[in-house]
Amino acid sequence: MSSEREALLGYAMRLKPIHPSIGAAAGFDVDLSADGRVRGHAALGQALTLAMVTLRGSDVFARGFGFAGLAAIGAEVDPLLKRERLRLAVIDVLRTEPRIRRILSVRFADETHAPGSRSLEMLAEFETIAATRQAAVMQGEINDVR
Repeated sequence: MSSEREALLGYAMRLKPIHPSIGAAAGFDVDLSADGRVRGHAALGQALTLAMVTLRGSDVFARGFGFAGLAAIGAEVDPLLKRERLRLAVIDVLRTEPRIRRILSVRFADETHAPGSRSLEMLAEFETIAATRQAAVMQGEINDVR
């Protein structure tokens, strides 16, 4: 990636899971090592992960930040409507990220998802302000942005 595109996508302090075996759901700590910064696509992926594992409204300084999918899981009875509300909650997270210019698609990776399963994988495709087309693979956290 060119340094110009990398600058557009920014950088951040690297966040590491507090409990690596559980992953992002357990929370994050800041990596204070010498190479503790992420840049470009990695910074964007980290920001999206942080938004996805933060309950919408739980940050007192940014009430609109986070993922509203838990409301869909708890309130919706119909499985098809629940999936659609989860998809819309992901779209809402992507819409609030200023480095994303346009969302191209958000879909479930497996449309034949087993009822009652607690794991969903979603694929999101979008264009960034750096004029790159990206894809994010989500399973509770952003596993990959490429």
